[in-house]
Amino acid sequence: MFPHFSLRRIIKLHILSVTCLLLADWHCLLHAQPAPGVPWKLQTARLGMPAVLVQNEIYVLGGATSQGASNTVEHINIQTGETHQVTTKLLHRMWHTAQADGAYIYIMGGVKDADGPNHLAREVERYDTRTGEVQLMAPMPTPRRLATSVLVDGRIYVIGGSDQINGRVNVMEIYDINEDT
Repeated sequence: MFPHFSLRRIIKLHILSVTCLLLADWHCLLHAQPAPGVPWKLQTARLGMPAVLVQNEIYVLGGATSQGASNTVEHINIQTGETHQVTTKLLHRMWHTAQADGAYIYIMGGVKDADGPNHLAREVERYDTRTGEVQLMAPMPTPRRLATSVLVDGRIYVIGGSDQINGRVNVMEIYDINEDT
């Protein structure tokens, strides 16, 4: 469950994976053209949230709003620019990371507002874009905020971030989505 790697290996893997992600998503984003006059605005202003691409549609997950950490998912149609809220079933969290695999979005880490502004989340949630259901998965061993992640061959690499004790985290943990470990 979530093995640790050296910082040098983390950096090499991160550079490789970011390059792969950019190349994979670039084609889709090149063809995403908003309709004339359609504003590209979220329904709720927020920051500290991830956004993922699932089948040419963008999903924005949680984040910090004027009311605190959000538990919402907003869906953006990249052909029309239309947005709508699709669920409020997530944990309230901000400064988290997420990755998409098929119709599933995996949400990891961050700060849980419901437990106080500095409580770090170790929960991993899986959001099903087809049904709107949210399922708790195996937790992360190292709770953290401000981490980054990348999905490679059915594994999510959660990289860096910060914790409440030491500040910056220099570990990478691997979550296997097929084994839930």
